[in-house]
Amino acid sequence: MTRPTADRRALPATPKMRHLAALAGWVAAACLGGLAGCSDEPLAAPAGPEYPAGTVLAIEGVPIGAEEVDRWAQVTAVLEPDKVQRHWRRLALSNVVLPMRAAEALDPEGRQGAFAEATRLRGLASELDRLPDDAKLRDVATGSWSQIGLIDWETARELEVGAWSPVYETPGGWAFFRVLEKPAEWGPIAPVTIERAHVFYLDPEGLRTLVADALHKLTIDIVDPEWEPLVPPIYLQHSTRRP
Repeated sequence: MTRPTADRRALPATPKMRHLAALAGWVAAACLGGLAGCSDEPLAAPAGPEYPAGTVLAIEGVPIGAEEVDRWAQVTAVLEPDKVQRHWRRLALSNVVLPMRAAEALDPEGRQGAFAEATRLRGLASELDRLPDDAKLRDVATGSWSQIGLIDWETARELEVGAWSPVYETPGGWAFFRVLEKPAEWGPIAPVTIERAHVFYLDPEGLRTLVADALHKLTIDIVDPEWEPLVPPIYLQHSTRRP
C-alpha cells in the first residue's frame, strides 16, 4: 500500500508570514553587523543634538545660551527691580529670546538674507545721514518700552541724540534707527523718539500670531534641566526633549 505523501508545494505567504520573515532578516543582519554577535544588552538611545557650550535650551535645534537670556534679564530687572533673577530670566525668555529663536527656526536662511539687507541699508543711512529711499518699512516711534518695544527701547538707551543704532534683531526681522529725542535721565518709563527701518524675513502681517503658534508646535530641548521651570509650561506640552 502506498503511503500518501505530503504536498510539498509552497503555501502562499500571508502578510503575517512576510512580516515575520522580514523581522528575522532584520535581526540576522543586526547580529552579523555586530562583531560580538547578538547581545541581551538593550540598545542605546540615539544621541541627542550637540550644542555649543553655554546652551541651556534649544528650539527646533536653534540653541539658546544663558548669556543671551541674561542680557535681556538685566533689562527686565530695570523694569521690575523688586523681583529676583528667576523672574527676570522668565520674562526675558517669554518676551524676547524664545520668540526670536522660534522665528529663526521657521526660516534660518531668510533670517541671514534679511540681516545682509539691513546691514546694507544701515551703511547707506550713515553715508546719507538719513534713511535711504529703498528702506521701505520705516516709521517714527515715540514712547517708553511698552510703546516702541522693549528691544528698541533698550537699544536706544546707550545712544546719543542723532546717533544711528547698530543693526539689531527682532522676532522675525532686523532693524536699525536714529535717535531723535531722549531724556537726559533714563528710567523704566523714559520716553524716546526714534526714526526706524525694518527688514523682515517673516511676513509682518500676523507675525505675532505666527510666532506664538510656532512656540506651541516646535520642539524644545531642555539642555540644562535647571532652566526648564523658566519656560512657560504651555510651550512644553507638545514636543519636549530632556537629557
